Amino acid sequence: MKLSAKITRNRIISTLRWIGLAAVEDASHGALQNTDPIGAFDRFERAARRAAKLRPVPMIAAAALQAAIHARLSTDVSLTALLGGPKIHDRTPPEEVFPYVTFGAVASQDWSTGTERGDEHLITIYAWSRLQGKKQVLQIAGAIIASLEAATLALEGHHVVLLHAIGVDANYDTNLRGYRATMRFEALTEVI
Repeated sequence: MKLSAKITRNRIISTLRWIGLAAVEDASHGALQNTDPIGAFDRFERAARRAAKLRPVPMIAAAALQAAIHARLSTDVSLTALLGGPKIHDRTPPEEVFPYVTFGAVASQDWSTGTERGDEHLITIYAWSRLQGKKQVLQIAGAIIASLEAATLALEGHHVVLLHAIGVDANYDTNLRGYRATMRFEALTEVI
């Protein structure tokens, strides 16, 4: 059986249960015990481990995606006008002048199909401002969303299938004494 996706331990268990083979987890050690007398579980698990070694790490696509997003936002005229320059950072430089944009958490997981290898990425981007009220951070968030949803991002070794905003919220950050808009994006990438 050729497996094109990295198969996690939970997927192995659920697949075995679905096809009617029993797998029991040892309560004392959390290890899987094979209760299948014909050894199908062991063969399946070995094949999954071999496939996992061949599977590229999702974070490689995530790093390329973040670099492409950074390049897109840094050259977006309407966004840089709102920010007073291309102030988009992975980490906020000391003494940065408000407003500015930073990348937050990036989470990636396998999104492969039976024929295509790919990853799903959840990306967080923050907009920061010290003006009174949420108006400026929401304007910046709107410009970021419009820019990314209209973009055709080029990634080395990957193709962006989908990139869209899945949520935005704005609130006051007491530590920085300013407003923060949090934007969450979902992206799907395929290996080319």
